[in-house]
Amino acid sequence: MGGSKTYKRFGLKQIRERLIRGYLSFLENNLDTAERVYSELHEKFPDSQLIAYNLLLVLIKKGDFEKAKKILDDFIERKRVIGGKIKEKLSRNIIMLKFVLDLFTEDIYKTIIWLKEHLYEELFICHPDWEGFPGIEFNLVKFFEIADEETAKLQKFLAEERKSDYIFPINRQIRETIYFLLKEKGSKDATKSLYLKGIFGIVALSLNKIDEAKSIINELSDSEDVDVILLRGKIKFCIGDLNGALKDFTKALRYLKNDQRRFIPLVNLSVIYLLVGDYEKAIQLVGDALRARADCFMCWYVRALILLKSEEWNEAERAFKALLEWKKDDPSIWFGLGRAYLAKNKILESIEALLKAKKLDPSNEEYQIYLELARKITRERRGKT
Repeated sequence: MGGSKTYKRFGLKQIRERLIRGYLSFLENNLDTAERVYSELHEKFPDSQLIAYNLLLVLIKKGDFEKAKKILDDFIERKRVIGGKIKEKLSRNIIMLKFVLDLFTEDIYKTIIWLKEHLYEELFICHPDWEGFPGIEFNLVKFFEIADEETAKLQKFLAEERKSDYIFPINRQIRETIYFLLKEKGSKDATKSLYLKGIFGIVALSLNKIDEAKSIINELSDSEDVDVILLRGKIKFCIGDLNGALKDFTKALRYLKNDQRRFIPLVNLSVIYLLVGDYEKAIQLVGDALRARADCFMCWYVRALILLKSEEWNEAERAFKALLEWKKDDPSIWFGLGRAYLAKNKILESIEALLKAKKLDPSNEEYQIYLELARKITRERRGKT
């Protein structure tokens, strides 16, 4: 029933109107109307990811998990080809809904396999733009001896909202659902695997639940499972224990010496060396990662950042432009390109790129700082002419 001809017969205007009606009904908590609207659309366009996703959200909110699961499983099955592989790339939201629905209705270990197959990079790779949680240990007496200016800086740092989606780049509401489901399942299952605990630690960290994540590190300390070691290393990285993360990723790399998955510890080691300023080692490691997995987006992004930090401005510009061919709606890529332009004294191009970054992520103060710097340079130039 799907396809462009069906869309034309039904009318794009009608589709848009019904999507809006369904969305407004959902916002107003009129779930029966929303379900009816999206069900009618889904019947006509069963292969539309957008329509399927909206219908599934309504059913989940209504608590009709079995019906939602059947619709989603049928949708995914139609995407499969011989050998069981999925012919069309599923959106991240569809993947996560599958994970959440399976958590409600299936064995938890089966759901973990799905998550690992479809979000392996997001789960295991350390984001190079992440600023770790403050690992601050202090007593109150010493704290109040700190100068007012330093106290203000500390308070500002602690109050700032961390980019928690850098830890696990998934919608926050879905992360919260996963957190509570994993916690509930785990409390009922005393034999749950260390791998499952590692995933729980990552999700907890992404929700700023630092103490829970730290306690899990100890539980994972004796594991020799390579995926558990990688998860343990990522948790350590996110809380600022770079030495501990370095040891874990180095250990994982030894285990994965002849495995394609070695790109994960390689890129994570590259990120650590990038952060400590050893750009030569970082570029070597990320190059090795790309030789193991050439289609790793984050590997290419890390490479672009290394080129930028090591003042290879022309190479950095080309690298960020290449990334835009991959993801035009990623503000961090526009920001990187804007900084490369700024370093090359291409001020107008820099402002244009930084404005795009700011539009995609209006709350990011760093984007605004660089934008003001570029504008200031422009004003000063005009004043001299």
